[in-house]
Amino acid sequence: MKFTTINFAKLEEGKKLASEFDAVFIMKEHLSEAAQSKYAKVYKEAGIPFFFIETRKSYIPFVDEKLSYEDFPEVESGEYAAGYFQSGEDIQSWGYGLYNDKVNEPNIKDAYSRMFSTIESVKNRKL
Repeated sequence: MKFTTINFAKLEEGKKLASEFDAVFIMKEHLSEAAQSKYAKVYKEAGIPFFFIETRKSYIPFVDEKLSYEDFPEVESGEYAAGYFQSGEDIQSWGYGLYNDKVNEPNIKDAYSRMFSTIESVKNRKL
């Protein structure tokens, strides 16, 4: 497994992302920018899953061009991360919680492990 840091200019490449990456993780400090309307089409058409880490607002403000991250209400789901994947009209979304809602290294590693399993399933289309 290899991790590569990308910027938002790279994210704008949209469908080209699938030729380089299996998924994109958007970290907490970038969630507001990632919810800008110009990126909604990228999440819908890139052909790879996107994971929004530590979002308290689900995946919806990222894929709905009319919503801003700040204005979308927090969701009381207890999820650590939200995942989103779209292929044509088929949409898959996932939530990844932490054991007992405790933020600690073992629980975060477990959440990432489940995200990696999701990525593998998407790659193999075993959803």
